[in-house]
Amino acid sequence: MSIENSGFHASARATCLRLGIAGRATLLTLAIAFTAFLACSVYIHTSQSALLRTDINTSMSNLSGTAARSIGNWLRGKLDLIQLMAQEISGTGVGPEADRVLDAPIVRQGFYVSYLGRTDGFYTRMPKAPIPPGYDPRARP
Repeated sequence: MSIENSGFHASARATCLRLGIAGRATLLTLAIAFTAFLACSVYIHTSQSALLRTDINTSMSNLSGTAARSIGNWLRGKLDLIQLMAQEISGTGVGPEADRVLDAPIVRQGFYVSYLGRTDGFYTRMPKAPIPPGYDPRARP
């Protein structure tokens, strides 16, 4: 039985390998089509990935530039408000008038706490809160 089976397999292989001209032409056409499809797929993948990488880099550059400008504008607004407070306090004087400047609605909206300390030890802040005994605004921690 093993002799018959091995004979059957040998004749089946021989039949499969015997291709006529039409079979060979079909096989060659399929191989060419597969190779062309594979080459097109590789080309499209390569060009699309390079294009996508360029688009991502451009988008990230634009995003980081926009974020930096936004932070710069925010800081510029804070600095302008501080300069306005300094000009107003220098014009009105330090003391109860400084409390009025530090408690202005625009200052309260811009800062959680605003304070003023002088070289002679005077200190005030808004909103008002108890100052620890012996606190000296000239000494930094």
